[in-house]
Amino acid sequence: MRAHIRNTSNNQARDNGVRPRFWLIAGLILGLLLLWDVVGPFGLWKLHRMKEERKRLYFSNLEISKKNTILEKQINRIKDDPEYQEQIVRRELGWVRDNEILYRFIGEE
Repeated sequence: MRAHIRNTSNNQARDNGVRPRFWLIAGLILGLLLLWDVVGPFGLWKLHRMKEERKRLYFSNLEISKKNTILEKQINRIKDDPEYQEQIVRRELGWVRDNEILYRFIGEE
C-alpha cells in the first residue's frame, strides 16, 4: 500500500510541474495568435486601413464623376451652341471680328 501512495505523490509532483508549463505555453500561443489577428498581414489593423482607403477612393471617385458630368455638359454646349463657341474662341484665343479692336490692359489676363 505504501507503494501506491508513493506513486500518487510522484504523479502529483509531475503534474504540478507540467500543468503550469502547459498553461504558459498555451497562453503564449493564444497571445501570439491574438497579436497575429490584430496586426498581422490579414489582421484587424489591415482591415481598418483598407476600409479607410476604400472610403477615400469612393469619395474621390464621386468627385471625379461630378467633374466629368460638368465637362460633358460643357462639351455638349460647345458642340450645340454657336454663341458659346464664339465666346470661348474670343476668350481663350483672343480672336476678334473684322473692324473690332481688342484692348488688353497691363495685369489683366
